[in-house]
Amino acid sequence: MNEKRKIARRRLLYYLRVFDINTGEVLGDIGDLTADGLMLVSTSPVPLGVSYRLKMNLPHDIFRNREFVFNAESVWSREDRSQNRFCTGFR
Repeated sequence: MNEKRKIARRRLLYYLRVFDINTGEVLGDIGDLTADGLMLVSTSPVPLGVSYRLKMNLPHDIFRNREFVFNAESVWSREDRSQNRFCTGFR
């Protein structure tokens, strides 16, 4: 498949769970990051074209702030059948 990505993805060393601030629900876990967005891995599909207010809890042994709050819009999604998971891209 021909990649359209201009910025390289970065895999994380830490397991970072992402929460929807408005509902308090866990949306999933970060699969990878770029300067333009992130890929979220979840157990259920995430609606597309929705703007979210999200929060990540950060490892306290590395970061001074315990959480990171940000806005992101879901822009693509695909099912990972091998792991019964869904991957969703956020910008």
